[in-house]
Amino acid sequence: MTTCTFDLDGKLLVSGPMQGKYSSLPNPTDFSRFATEEKGCYGFEPEWGDNPIAEAPYYSGQGGLVYFDMMTKPDLAALFRVLGVVEYGTVNSDRQYAVFTQVADSPGSERYLVQMRLVSRFALRYHYHALSDRAYEQFPQQPLTLADACWEFISFHQKRWGEHSYENTGKGLAGLFGGDGFFEREYLSFGFLVENSYYNIYRIWSRAYLVTK
Repeated sequence: MTTCTFDLDGKLLVSGPMQGKYSSLPNPTDFSRFATEEKGCYGFEPEWGDNPIAEAPYYSGQGGLVYFDMMTKPDLAALFRVLGVVEYGTVNSDRQYAVFTQVADSPGSERYLVQMRLVSRFALRYHYHALSDRAYEQFPQQPLTLADACWEFISFHQKRWGEHSYENTGKGLAGLFGGDGFFEREYLSFGFLVENSYYNIYRIWSRAYLVTK
């Protein structure tokens, strides 16, 4: 995988490598680890594993992981309401988040095309301890709200890849996830994860699933 400046054609400010104060906490630029869900305000659950029932957050009724394919902007807004993805704080604070991106070197084995992690400045300061007080106060605003950034991510991939493997000849999804172009064909889809609802840490990624004859 390659950490990169995938920036939706300049529509977002993408952060470079950032190191937190404590090595015991996941680094915001490390896509191999997940920000654990909260237990109360300041404690944390174990990291994501293979039991979604047992790993539901103790003190939040919303959140989790969802996979989806084609979606409209109103659909995404409804999904975010269900998951509790908040446009938090005062008028413009939902633009104060960092963006980290990673592109798969081998989409078929890594099971994604591009990942984008959105991390609130609150999380950078108080969860990752990666911002000083001064950097926290001077943290820049993104051109897009968090919700609009996710929608632009989806729109970008829909335009880039088309809906299924035989669209956009020469740059389509054909074969990237193991499809043979006949009995199995790739269809564009996505994943979205509330990594930590207290600190407002989210991850969205593009992927494909196989449709069989």
